[in-house]
Amino acid sequence: DGPLESIPPPATTPLPRPLHVLVVDDNVVNRLVTTKMLARCGATFETAEDGIEALDAVKARRPDLILMDGHMPRLDGVSATEELRRTFDAKKLPIVALTATANEVERDRWLQAGANDYLSKPVQLSVLSATLAELGSALSAAQKKIANQGNPAPDAHLSHN
Repeated sequence: DGPLESIPPPATTPLPRPLHVLVVDDNVVNRLVTTKMLARCGATFETAEDGIEALDAVKARRPDLILMDGHMPRLDGVSATEELRRTFDAKKLPIVALTATANEVERDRWLQAGANDYLSKPVQLSVLSATLAELGSALSAAQKKIANQGNPAPDAHLSHN
């Protein structure tokens, strides 16, 4: 055992439920790093190399959440986010910008396009896991609310005279 084996792994925030995440990035190393962090967080994942592949992946199997790079060939992340927002509400399909361009103008551009959050690369495992846990909790709450709509409380039909 070397000195690195004695260092404990960084803490991750537990996910409220398993999440399936679509990682969209044209850089193979960034995809590999991100998917390894997702695996450490307990999430499953698939990948896409650009916005066009992301749109196709969402049509084939809608993920719980998308991590989207900005600068990609064919269709960039902001444009792909805008396209996805034409169909999917932010509460039903969270999109997190994961980009190397970290400034207020870029952040505002992403949020105006419909991104739920904005993280700059390189992202720390603890920050990614906390973001996944927060959005996963919101997603679970939204799904419960949808499931309960139209279903009255068990005793709602009983009159209490």
